[in-house]
Amino acid sequence: MAYLLFKMDLPTSRTNQFRQGKLHVMEGNTSIKSWTATSGYAPYQCLNDQSTRAKGPIPSCSKVGITNYSVSTSPINHTNTPGIRSNFYHILNSRWSEGRIFVNGIARSQFGIHFDDRSPGSAGCIVIRTRSEWNDCDQYLKAYRQRGHNRIDLIVQYNGSSPLLPQSQVFTVQQPTSGQNQPVNTSITFSGTAKPEVSKIIALVGPGGPFKIAELTNVGATWRFDYKFLNRGVNRPFTFQAYNSSGRLLQTISFRLTIS
Repeated sequence: MAYLLFKMDLPTSRTNQFRQGKLHVMEGNTSIKSWTATSGYAPYQCLNDQSTRAKGPIPSCSKVGITNYSVSTSPINHTNTPGIRSNFYHILNSRWSEGRIFVNGIARSQFGIHFDDRSPGSAGCIVIRTRSEWNDCDQYLKAYRQRGHNRIDLIVQYNGSSPLLPQSQVFTVQQPTSGQNQPVNTSITFSGTAKPEVSKIIALVGPGGPFKIAELTNVGATWRFDYKFLNRGVNRPFTFQAYNSSGRLLQTISFRLTIS
């Protein structure tokens, strides 16, 4: 099955140079089609600005701890919207099926694939640089939908980075355990262990959002926090992320709890 791959080379810090890459259609390891594309705009097109709202590039998959994004093949008509003036294909977080993602605890959202009407660059969307290439991209996504595919996977890579690989275990969530029922309006204790390389743990919960319920810094060999949920929910998704002192994502743990 085909998937999309967006690749671009980015510096570590800000420069005034405008940067662009390629959005590929991949079958296995082979690119069968590509278009010149970009994300973010100068001087915010750098690795350190992946968490910068409305300016920086769409975060790489490895930065947010996912193997891929998911792109809806049912477009939203924005042909009369300045800055877009084309169909808009919504980019979703594949883990949450929502448009919002977190980078170092900062939420970013409203990503999509569309024409670069605000040339050059975007507020974080992946934009196709020329109208002729956009028309070809738009036609491809329409044809993909007509073949019965409601979504297509998207991998975002910078500087030749590899896709997200299986992660080494650097922390654990020992309590509560996945699948448990926990009481509403009562403090729930979350706890676990961490290796020395972990300096920060972020806890997120859905559906919606996801919403940050804790950010632990100066993490030691064991960690814990208490949180009281005010609303009930069945199989609510939780994601815990461990970061090192440089802000690099080390490991993600996902599980579900019912709050009743």
